[in-house]
Amino acid sequence: MTTHVFSGPTVSPPEIRGFLPRAVAHPPVSHGDLHRIGCGPDDTVLIIDGFFQQRIPIRHKEILEAMAAGSRVVGAASMGALRAAELHTCGMKGIGEVFHAYRTGDLTADDEVAVAHQEDGSYAALSEPLVNIRHALTSARKAAVVSRDEARALLHVSKSLPYYERTWPRIARCAEPASGGLRRAVDRVLEHLARVPAAADLKRQDALRALSHLRDTAADCPPSPPVIPASALWRTNFAASWEAHHRGETALGTHVSYTAVLCYHQVFQRSFARSWREYVLRNVAGPREGASFEEVETAALQAARRAGISVDTLPTHRLAHWLTKDELLGLDEREQLLRLLVRSYRVRPGAAPFTASTPALRRLVGDWPTAVRRVVTHTDVADASGRRESPDSADTFSLCERLVGMWEIDTNAGRTLTAAARDRGLPTVRQALNVLRAHPTGEMVE
Repeated sequence: MTTHVFSGPTVSPPEIRGFLPRAVAHPPVSHGDLHRIGCGPDDTVLIIDGFFQQRIPIRHKEILEAMAAGSRVVGAASMGALRAAELHTCGMKGIGEVFHAYRTGDLTADDEVAVAHQEDGSYAALSEPLVNIRHALTSARKAAVVSRDEARALLHVSKSLPYYERTWPRIARCAEPASGGLRRAVDRVLEHLARVPAAADLKRQDALRALSHLRDTAADCPPSPPVIPASALWRTNFAASWEAHHRGETALGTHVSYTAVLCYHQVFQRSFARSWREYVLRNVAGPREGASFEEVETAALQAARRAGISVDTLPTHRLAHWLTKDELLGLDEREQLLRLLVRSYRVRPGAAPFTASTPALRRLVGDWPTAVRRVVTHTDVADASGRRESPDSADTFSLCERLVGMWEIDTNAGRTLTAAARDRGLPTVRQALNVLRAHPTGEMVE
């Protein structure tokens, strides 16, 4: 039962622990973070700040997955308020004025909560979020520090600036050409904020409200009830692939995703093609306890024919897409259809092969700790981080030659690299080449 808090410019880790001493403080949330921390039953996640430009923002389906797993998910102040307003009907709880404004439609733009910040780990804000400027102007107007027209004009100036330029000095400079009085109005607003500090930072006030709420309800607040059933169509292949890409384990101090383990062994494991064929055909055939693999193949063929798929009914150009010329001429129809089923196999929406939720990957790679360490040992950090230049044709040719040797392809028999890649569950040769580039010292394993 763990409480995770994602924040950055709005509140600091020491402030978080002042309310929740045992909470785990994280940087601003981004795509994949909820999968990486492994949210589970009775966990609580409070999202305050989140990346949206420098990194991919957290996706709605990730939050739905966390709630479906039994976690309570709360949002406030910034990215959390925005996501909570979008997902409150699905069980995400929103707290604070910013959330309420988004939920009611009083606020609609995501740049209302955007700020520029330091990248040194402190995440100190370098600009003012528009929602704070709006709140400050409202407070100053109610205190008769500025007129309604002055507040409206200063808000217009603020909205015209990019979010990273929204600072009070910048607003004052932009307001001065239009009216010297507006410059003086900014000075009066700042004097008002010095007297009433709470009016200067609505986001912070909302974040503190959320932390206080979690402190006071930690023992008796139930998880967010997922409104959408587990079989709903939001569980797409994209959601499944995100989970497999970000969930994983740590080896030698490095996080290794389940997708990374899968991709490495798709390329570097000699027996993978045979294992993939068995995996696919068993899925096509359906449950067959105690059946021999030959019986599984027969059942898979029968399932395909019931679905209207057979060598006789498929046009020649469709067969040629999945089978090589020599296979079309030299294989019987049974083997042709089996290879077509293996190479064209795609999982159903919401599922992904060899993810953390299935033991298939662990069975496939053998000793699991060794398999994970193998990926780390042979990973090129520069390539994995995307800092390398695009490969040239010579590089591609040499890597293709390496694949031919590694996979023991008899090119004279018409076995193409594309067919060999598909036999290993790789839709394209390019994906295999990318694995080679990411693991240049990778070695073939049994």
